[in-house]
Amino acid sequence: MNEATLSQSNQPKLAIHEWLAVMTIISFLLTLTGISIFFSQDTESIKSGSPHYLKPQEFEVLIEGAVQNPGPIKVKAGTTRMEAIEMAKPLPEADLRKIKASSKLRNGQIIKVPAKEMIEISIIGEVKTPGKLSVPKGTRLQELGNYITLRPDADSAKIRKKRRLKAGEEVVIPKMKAKRAGRKEAHTGT
Repeated sequence: MNEATLSQSNQPKLAIHEWLAVMTIISFLLTLTGISIFFSQDTESIKSGSPHYLKPQEFEVLIEGAVQNPGPIKVKAGTTRMEAIEMAKPLPEADLRKIKASSKLRNGQIIKVPAKEMIEISIIGEVKTPGKLSVPKGTRLQELGNYITLRPDADSAKIRKKRRLKAGEEVVIPKMKAKRAGRKEAHTGT
């Protein structure tokens, strides 16, 4: 006999039940490996936030500052900062110039709405309610009409200037002179 035949005959052969045991152990190890790989990928997707079904559709943010309804509010995913501020109803003195209006909100975010710095001025003369008045710092004299009501005989030309009002300033609204009053009546048809 040749050497190859002799070496094959000297090696012990496994019985069928031994082969079944080996195959069962290999199958068990492959199953454990597959389960391990499956669950490690699933937890990674949860940690990264990729499954859309786990993202909150609605969450809470806190709004503070110059708004009528400060406190926590519920918003939908994708809501912008300005949309949330509008929900809380900003006060007239709210300074919205520095708010990043289009930025999207995150769960638990705090939004602080600053108030404009106010100055106090005095209004006298031909106005319906003379006295002290608070206006935002930087208000121009020509914008004063947004805060006061002039009497019919007031000379509104005196407040058409672009200069800024100063804290503690006294603004005098004069009566219209006789010539101008006649021209005004001619223009209005009264």
